[in-house]
Formats: sequence, C-alpha cells, structure tokens
Amino acid sequence: QEIMNWDEEIRSWYDLGGELQHLSKEELAHAIALDAAFSIVILQLFYNEYVSWSGQNAALLRFESHKLQSHFAPVYSRRLSRPVRKSVLHDLLLLENQMPLFVILRLIRMDPRCKSEEEAEQRLECYIAAFACATLPFTKSTVSIAHTVKGMGRRGKHLMDCVYGIVTGDMEIPRSQRQLDLSPVTLPGATQLYKSGIKFRGHDGRLSKIVFEDNTLYIPRIHVDDNTDRILRNLVAYESRTVEKAEVLSYIHFMNHLMNTSTDVDLLTEKGIVTGSMGTNNDTAKLWRDMSTHTQRVFNKPYSDVARAAKMHHDTRSYRPLIAFQRRRCWKLWLLAALIFV
Repeated sequence: QEIMNWDEEIRSWYDLGGELQHLSKEELAHAIALDAAFSIVILQLFYNEYVSWSGQNAALLRFESHKLQSHFAPVYSRRLSRPVRKSVLHDLLLLENQMPLFVILRLIRMDPRCKSEEEAEQRLECYIAAFACATLPFTKSTVSIAHTVKGMGRRGKHLMDCVYGIVTGDMEIPRSQRQLDLSPVTLPGATQLYKSGIKFRGHDGRLSKIVFEDNTLYIPRIHVDDNTDRILRNLVAYESRTVEKAEVLSYIHFMNHLMNTSTDVDLLTEKGIVTGSMGTNNDTAKLWRDMSTHTQRVFNKPYSDVARAAKMHHDTRSYRPLIAFQRRRCWKLWLLAALIFV
C-alpha cells in the first residue's frame, strides 16, 4: 500500500514514454516491491560475505553488523554459489535493470528495526560500500570506499550510479577537463615505455588520477578475473548514456595501449598494477583488446595529456642509446688513431 503512494514518482523516474501505463498501481507496486526486496537482501548478503572473508571490522563501514539484519526475504540469506553469484552480479549491474535508489532506501526505512532516516541511509551506504568492495576490480581501500559512499543513500540515482561514483571518485569534472581527444596519440606498450626510462607505480585512487611526473607513470591498480570484462562494459554503457566524463572508456583504451603483448602484461604485473589472472598473459592482453573493439577510441583531457607526455618522453629517449653508442664508438676510433700515429 505504501509503495502505491509513490506511483507517480516511480513512473516519472523510469520515464519510459508511457511503457508502464499498461500496469495498474497495484501491479506496478507489486513488481517494484519484489525487485527492491530482492536487491536489498542480495546487497545484505554481499555485506555479510565481505565482513566475513575480508576480516574487516564492520565499524569501518560505519554501521554494526547486527543492525543490518533484513527481514524482507530470509530465504535469500544463504551463501551464493559461484555461478549464481556471477549471474546475480551481472543482473544487478545491467543498466536496464536499475531501479530507483529512493525506493530501496524507503523500504529499508520501513524495517521495524530501522529507527530513523539517518539509520536507513547508513544501512544502504554500508550495502553499497560492501558490494563495491566485493565486486569492483579496482583495489580501493575500505576506508576510501566508505568515505566515497557517504551521502549516496540520499543523492544516488541507482546502484550503477553509485558504483560509477565509487570508481571515478564521484566528483564534478571541471568543464576544462570534459573536452575529449577523438584522435589520441598511439601510446607505445608498457615494455617499450619502460625501456625508454619510464617507471610504473600503481595506486588505489580514482580512475581520473592518472599522472606522469618525474619519469614515472602512476596508474590505478586493477584485479583481473573473469568478471572484469562484464563490470567494465556495464560501466562504459552507463557512462556513454548519462555521463560526460568518459573516464572509464579513456581508462580502457589507455590500458589497451599499454598491454599490447604478454610481455607488457608481465611487466605491469611485476610492478603491482595488474593482479589476478585470466589464464595466460596473452589472455589478459586479449581481454583489453576485445573491450576496446567497437568502442570509440577516445581519451579525456587527463588521459590525453598523460599519453602525449609519455609518448614524447619515449620518442625523445629512444634515440639516446643509439647516440651514446655512436659517441662511444667515435671516441674509441679517435683513441685508436692517436695511438697509431704516436
């Protein structure tokens, strides 16, 4: 009955050009209630699993575990098998499966154990943070994610919007950085850059934190497994339809440049930027090539600036070994001539 009171707000949120008009208030409320309840208990499950296998104190997510006991559908409280987990993960992140976050928040508030709006927001933010920690391939710290999700319970549009915000830092990009480079430079692979004197360092920050300074390329760390492709493609799908940043797409193409060969993958693994495994290093390199296929090759301004600087360094330094060799050879020839004619 309560959800029926949100009918106009829900229909407006979906904005499907009247595609929900064939559903009565009762039918729409019933469908939304089932989907939202399922989402809540699945998010709770990810939270419980994360606290269990990570060894992290639940306090890091700013809420105590015993307060997160949902009573919507206890049947879903069991541990998911790996195939089911992958399927559920895929469904939760599909753009077409997103539902209003305000509905999930309000249903959490309806739990008799939830005492206030603030407590409901904290619970939802804990669910989102744990889901991100358990599923995203980027190695962000729990404390960092807990800080990023603060306020998402109120302002988040849906789960994908929150996940995207965690990956990119949920920051407003300055207008000066929204310009896209549609003809980015062709960046050499990691091995070639390394041979030209460029060092690699991984970090746990947002994707927009791509930096080249002091001959060192700082890149977000990523864990590669059989879910990486699916997660990144869903992020790109959301980004391409609703966001002007192009951060995920820029990151994918940038990494595709760096990982041309298995040797490149091996180097980035050695430097701690790439962890996990897709089988062989060739498989990992192919993963990035496949993700870059059928997408526009584009860099946003931070990635474009870094790529140009790194390529310029490479192109300049690549001639130095030859010059040094020629200098050593000429010096020896002069020395030999001097000895002969003395």
